[in-house]
Amino acid sequence: MWSVDLSAASPTVHRVAGLDSSAQSLVAGPCASARFANLQDIAATTDGNLFVMDQTGNAVLRITHPFDTASCTVEYWAGTSVDTTGITPDSPPNVGNTEGPGASAQFALPGRMAIDPAGNLYVWDQGNSAIRKIATDAAHTVSTLAPVVSGTQDVIVDGLVVMGTSLYGFDHDTGGEVFLTATTLTSGTTTEIVRGQSDLFDFSSGDSLQVGGLTTDGTDLIVNFKDGLFTITTAGVVTRIAGDENLHSTIEFDSGYDPMVSHPALSTQLPNRGEYATAGANSWVEFDGAGHLYFVGTVLDPYVERFDCSR
Repeated sequence: MWSVDLSAASPTVHRVAGLDSSAQSLVAGPCASARFANLQDIAATTDGNLFVMDQTGNAVLRITHPFDTASCTVEYWAGTSVDTTGITPDSPPNVGNTEGPGASAQFALPGRMAIDPAGNLYVWDQGNSAIRKIATDAAHTVSTLAPVVSGTQDVIVDGLVVMGTSLYGFDHDTGGEVFLTATTLTSGTTTEIVRGQSDLFDFSSGDSLQVGGLTTDGTDLIVNFKDGLFTITTAGVVTRIAGDENLHSTIEFDSGYDPMVSHPALSTQLPNRGEYATAGANSWVEFDGAGHLYFVGTVLDPYVERFDCSR
């Protein structure tokens, strides 16, 4: 787990929690000695704490005081709740579909997470094809909010975000379609906002899916698809807002392009190396408190690009 102050003139990466190791383990306690197996997502609370999702460990953990080295602590929140060593993808611990108190709840390779203003967590539980809710009560009670289905196809959830009274999901399936859904937080009723193939974003319908992250500016949804960032309104209107539509490479910056200088949003290159077919894209989009939109991608090295946005 790492942090970067992007307001600094020369941003520096700092370790928040976890240790380097060739073996995967889950170990709670002081951040300096904590261990993670396979972190997949993160959610920040209004009081400055963090939740992280450990997919292979089948665990949701809370990090308190993440920017105070002396006080930073990792604690189990839901799913696997005991220190576990020797974890491998072939034998993840505590696999199941058990609801109830977080300490005894079970997941099956959860992959994405979002948080609402009240602090409730919503988790895409991949192996159980469901959205699970982790409540803010003292027991961190886990329940099932809604199934995640797409006909007879398997679904990969590439991003989750709460806006208003709904949980939005940016997904794709093994049938070659991408779609945006809205699930009502009170009833669990799910509706589709858009669905299609790559032509949904003005590419050829036969192009492969390259699906990235999801965030919101409070009015529209913002997603990453292939080389671009797009807004999608709740009425299903899709608009490109950043990324060069003429970019021919999706895995590296074009020769002569300097990512360290400013570019107009629609001339910016957003290449990304990642495995889209199974675990989702290795890219993310998010806003900060000042209204800047960030895109996180990976080419030969991870990189972050900031967009100054206005409505």
